[in-house]
Amino acid sequence: MKKILLIFMVITLFLFLAARIEAVTDKEIIDAKIKLAADLFDPQTPEKDPEKGFKLLVEAIVMASPDTQFPAEFKEKTGEAKKMFDSTSIFNQEAITLLNESYLLVNSGKEFQFPASISSMPDAVEYAKRQIDVARKNLEQGEIDECVKILMEIAIMVVTPRMKT
Repeated sequence: MKKILLIFMVITLFLFLAARIEAVTDKEIIDAKIKLAADLFDPQTPEKDPEKGFKLLVEAIVMASPDTQFPAEFKEKTGEAKKMFDSTSIFNQEAITLLNESYLLVNSGKEFQFPASISSMPDAVEYAKRQIDVARKNLEQGEIDECVKILMEIAIMVVTPRMKT
């Protein structure tokens, strides 16, 4: 009986540790995607590729969404939007609509509004950089909901001007 109990305890400990390692790895992967997305948005970066950066940002949102307290509808809409963006482009109006609907779900039905401090493209880039830093800190601290909300805001900022043109 003692052997069975010992084996059970070892297996339980192993499973617990494996789950912790997987969670840390997921966070690290999400953080790496967010950082790379930020680098690809930066106009100072030689590898600048805003479309690829946008897709990485949406991918990070989708990867983090299972760890949020957001409704299942949020997870479905962002997942579907990601698929559409990946198979077409970031100009896909249906995917942009899904992203906006997802934003409404996590912001108490409040529509996206550009922050008042943004009056030019450089302002938007600086704002996004600061917000990405905050999102990454939230992710590190386990505040996944807040991280995803910030990433959603940045993603909407990227596609909103394209939507209005």
